[in-house]
Amino acid sequence: MKVTINTSRMKKVLKFIAPLLSGNKILPITSFIKLETIDGKLRINATDLNVGITIDVDCEIHKEGICFAEGNAFVKLVNSINDENILLSEKSNGVHVNTVSGKYTLAAVSSEDIMMFPVVDLENLTEIFDADFQTVCKPLKTAISFVAKDELRPALCCINVRSVDGLMVIEATDAHRLFKNTTQISCNNNALLPSIFTKYVTNIPVSGNTNIKVYKKSESTIVAVVGNTTITAKLTEGKFPNIDPVIPKSYESSISCSKHDLISSINRCLILTNTQTNCVLMNLNTPLTIKSLD
Repeated sequence: MKVTINTSRMKKVLKFIAPLLSGNKILPITSFIKLETIDGKLRINATDLNVGITIDVDCEIHKEGICFAEGNAFVKLVNSINDENILLSEKSNGVHVNTVSGKYTLAAVSSEDIMMFPVVDLENLTEIFDADFQTVCKPLKTAISFVAKDELRPALCCINVRSVDGLMVIEATDAHRLFKNTTQISCNNNALLPSIFTKYVTNIPVSGNTNIKVYKKSESTIVAVVGNTTITAKLTEGKFPNIDPVIPKSYESSISCSKHDLISSINRCLILTNTQTNCVLMNLNTPLTIKSLD
């Protein structure tokens, strides 16, 4: 393999996938980045076995091929380069990174390790939804903060996306707090989105009007496609609880106020509240009063 790629473009890609490169002790090859020429682009792939990221990047291809680079070393090396372009090539002794100002070589990967690199089958996918990226990401980002962190309850560690009358309903709960948003986005199927998968998806760097397409493969894999980026994760087993019965149908008290003023007042009170409880007292009268609790 031999390609020329813009340095700043490569840095942006590596910044996004870098958190996956801590590696897995069971499968050390997951600390490597897979570089492959496909359809006139350089395909960059990384995984930690929980989440996989594939990004196709524009480049000039001199020779088709595939190679593996040790992730953290490759990221640090590319981030230290200030030249406009990088020439990447693969030989028996390793991956070569050449620029105008220097030449560098990363150690080769054994053929046995290469065979162990995980590959996700993306055939025969079932579409869950296809929507504007910004529109769907706003409620998903909010839902993330309501997800449980108790791994003994895997379904609560996910965001529940379900189709109700053809529209997407987004739900999340940690058994103490609850989030539900009924959107105007068309939705074809139900799925549990792992929180780490959702965090990566909602932080994909995009420009302009871009759609996000989310699929699932049987009951094993969840897939999100945004532009030239594909993110995969294992589907979580289990059933999300029915939260509708715990949502009140009516309320004893209600008040309307400025969202900005309310958040500002709460944040000021939190400065003086007990850090262990992290609560404030709200008196739903007119005027609305908020007090810190020590």
